[in-house]
Amino acid sequence: MLVFVLNQYGQPLMPRSPRKVRLLLKQQKAKVTKATC
Repeated sequence: MLVFVLNQYGQPLMPRSPRKVRLLLKQQKAKVTKATC
């Protein structure tokens, strides 16, 4: 599964694995704009 991510400036990043996304969120290098659960 891949996750689409925006960086802290709102620019799209390449699709990432969920593990990498969690690390980016923890380091505040990415932000959640829309959560679908």
